[in-house]
Amino acid sequence: MEYKAAIFDLDGTAILNREDGMPSARLISAVNKIKDRIIVAAATGRPISNCRHILKTLKLTSPCIISGGTQIIDPLTEKIIWEKQLSIEQVRGIIDIATPFEYQLYFSNETESSLAKARLVKSPETIIYIMTVSKDGAQNLLSALNKITGIAAHPVPSWTPKHFDIHIVHKEATKKHALELWLELLNLKREEVVGFGDGNNDLPIFESVGYKVAMSNATDDLKAKADLIAENENNEGVAQVMEKIFT
Repeated sequence: MEYKAAIFDLDGTAILNREDGMPSARLISAVNKIKDRIIVAAATGRPISNCRHILKTLKLTSPCIISGGTQIIDPLTEKIIWEKQLSIEQVRGIIDIATPFEYQLYFSNETESSLAKARLVKSPETIIYIMTVSKDGAQNLLSALNKITGIAAHPVPSWTPKHFDIHIVHKEATKKHALELWLELLNLKREEVVGFGDGNNDLPIFESVGYKVAMSNATDDLKAKADLIAENENNEGVAQVMEKIFT
């Protein structure tokens, strides 16, 4: 198979899973060597406010999926090509569930977090992040959130060790939905795409690509679906695979 595109998660896959994680020089070089003839894109849970510097460092030019699958953007202009929002009613339901807890929340493209009880819901949102939740807390929150009609909630490894962030989106705005639209937008067949990930929130990527690469630090569920287990982000796994497949 001649692959025509590569799409990768950021945190824990292409970069270290921490707030200040950035692409390595090797990954930057690997991307720049192929992006004029291969479509290269990111699919990340980060909003544009927290990933634009990464996309610019990689010099990506093809549409990217951000905010957990709720938006497809042009990384050069930051123009939104497609998005799907949570309704005001859904946002209010999420806030009602989160209010008894002391977790910090971000809405959509915010750069400052606050407690749920301090929130005034004025508009729809693309994504809500509930930050730094314990394992038990995550299970309790997910159980409650699953009762809200029309949303999808995903636990993602937090930048704080042994904790999770909960990403909440419209049920029709997961990475899977965004990937299907992305393939159509770029006139690609799934068999022509290589996808990279590390977490269960990347399972939708694996459902939408032809060749699936899980990092060595990936979850067991993701590894079970993978065609290849690559080195983790600290050992240049994404760059190594790109160099082997595309150069």
